[in-house]
Amino acid sequence: MPTSIKPNLFICTSNQFGYLTDTYKYCEYGRHHFNITYLCWDYNLPKIELNNVSIIYINRNGNLFTRNFRLLQAIYDFINKNNFKYNFIVYIRGISIVKLLLPTSSIILDIRTASVHTKKSKRIIYNSFLRIESIFFKRISVISEGVANSLRLKKFQVLPLGGDNFKPISSRNLILTFIYVGTLAGRDIITFVKAFYQFCLNNSDQHFVLKIIGDSPNNELEELQDFVNQNQILNIELLGRVNQKDLHKQFLNANIGVSYIPIKPWYEFQPPTKTFEYLVSGLPVIATSTFENKKIIRENNGVLIDDNFDSIINGLEAIKNKFYSGGYDENLIKSESEKFSWKFIVENFLKSVLENGTFPKST
Repeated sequence: MPTSIKPNLFICTSNQFGYLTDTYKYCEYGRHHFNITYLCWDYNLPKIELNNVSIIYINRNGNLFTRNFRLLQAIYDFINKNNFKYNFIVYIRGISIVKLLLPTSSIILDIRTASVHTKKSKRIIYNSFLRIESIFFKRISVISEGVANSLRLKKFQVLPLGGDNFKPISSRNLILTFIYVGTLAGRDIITFVKAFYQFCLNNSDQHFVLKIIGDSPNNELEELQDFVNQNQILNIELLGRVNQKDLHKQFLNANIGVSYIPIKPWYEFQPPTKTFEYLVSGLPVIATSTFENKKIIRENNGVLIDDNFDSIINGLEAIKNKFYSGGYDENLIKSESEKFSWKFIVENFLKSVLENGTFPKST
């Protein structure tokens, strides 16, 4: 019986392999369907390997222009020399130059984010360049319809975020444990931590735990640590960055996910990875009322809050009471959230994005 030949897939992003969840999951679940080559910058972070995925690292020596040129040159050389069936590139500044130099090559431009910079001028500049560069591509995938609309894209396919089940075995911890997983940069987590502390004081006869997993290039983690130390708080654990492969250990005794994102215009249409991870793992979620969170949080899987002190406390009370009264069914949350799993996203969305178009007859 003839063996089916897997098509070749080239994935490129500026993030070092394994440090952008989306593309890592495309490789993890897509390697069974494609022969994948992954090209990226080398940030000198610990190398992450994945069987049956070839990784090409490009060094970042030199100034911004030099290293960007080097990355674009490597992308151009690879596509020009290799007749891959699918070329999938997460937006990199200047990528339209590669497309102009290779006009007949089938390249899918993927947009994982619009700018989330706090300065409006920087957001406008970044988004304007992104929008202009996107004009040169016939095939565009984007993380959400909201992001596409904010960039005024006309033709695109949605390639949504997903999550993994970090809690495959159901457990009910007697100590109500909240978990936050994600970047701390620009997320104002200190407001949530202060409200959680007050919530604990209001319920001094009960015991709660808050685990915060994540870091940032700024001083957010140090700010949280200072507050915890000054108030001698023992039930808030600041764990820093934890690799994906070790997250299941932290989810084992977790009961409730925290998806706290400031309600700002630049975050409204960014689907939160953490929300999907919690739901796929069967955790009810306390989440801020961003446009994307409001699309997925319902009465049976969580509570929506505003991004202020009083609303957080009220939300914590509401989700605590409902949890203790048996109002959340872990298995039901998991089953209803299977469509958010990375495996489902790769097999039903990524394959569709790649296959929807005319490509060279090649393997």
